[in-house]
Amino acid sequence: MATSTPSSWVLRIARSRRAVRRKELTAKGVHSQVLSRLVESGALERVARGRYRLPDAPTTEYHGLALAAASVPRGVICLVSALSFHGIGTQLPHESGLP
Repeated sequence: MATSTPSSWVLRIARSRRAVRRKELTAKGVHSQVLSRLVESGALERVARGRYRLPDAPTTEYHGLALAAASVPRGVICLVSALSFHGIGTQLPHESGLP
């Protein structure tokens, strides 16, 4: 039986989950340097603090909401954002003029 490297194990998890969390991986014994090397090589992309995904993973219009929900597990998406997500109403969420 072939043994897998920490890098290949992390990439396999990233493919199955669409994203991985540094906290979960370090709890499983993966050194944070493995993630740094995967990002440097382009095999993983850092999308937020402690959150990584494959660079070719599809991004939906709700990517920002997903990151917010993952960052605050017991948080609630409300008001215009929630209405937009559920397709209720005609108002679009506010967009700032910032790039």
